[in-house]
Amino acid sequence: VLRTFRDDNSSWYSLIPAQAGISGNLGGNLRRSRVKPGMSDERIELTSALTPGGDIGNFSRQRYRITMEQRLLDAVRLAWGWVGIEPKQIAAVNAFGNLLLEDNAGQYWRICPEELFAKIVADNEQSYNGLMADADFLEDWEMVRIVDVAARNLGAPDVGRCFCLKLPGVLGGQYQPENFGVISIEELILSSGDMAQQIKDIPDGGTVQIQIVD
Repeated sequence: VLRTFRDDNSSWYSLIPAQAGISGNLGGNLRRSRVKPGMSDERIELTSALTPGGDIGNFSRQRYRITMEQRLLDAVRLAWGWVGIEPKQIAAVNAFGNLLLEDNAGQYWRICPEELFAKIVADNEQSYNGLMADADFLEDWEMVRIVDVAARNLGAPDVGRCFCLKLPGVLGGQYQPENFGVISIEELILSSGDMAQQIKDIPDGGTVQIQIVD
């Protein structure tokens, strides 16, 4: 799962697996690497993949990374396939579980769970790179102010989890602390895709009845 974050000096970092002999080691298992805002191609492993001593357990780090990405790709196929997306790989994940994905045709999509949409945002890698250098897009993507409020109220989500809106914005949910929650990214992708499909034919201003099932 991708984890990109800011420190108190507004420097952006990703946590990535440490390699032998690299300085800046955090706890022997992870190291901090400075990256540019929005450039989230680094991944972090769950500590369960490591033995207590910090050595690699029964499966490799690379295999673990692939497994986690594959689970999210499977969730996209299952819950969002109805929009026509055929995901190939995940390019980025933000703090609210939004995904940027490359599809089999080389196009890039954004899945936005809090607004229940999935759309193409770049036609190719060159366009995607330009998008990730666009200040307006990065401001919308990073959601810095909203993330700061959510983090102050809920703390930092564990690996594999993210912030969310309990009631999606498109259904009237507000970007306020009382509507913030924490959820697994996989579950968020599954539930938002299912909800988006259910309301896709409802016109603007239409009425939606939400039933919560235990």
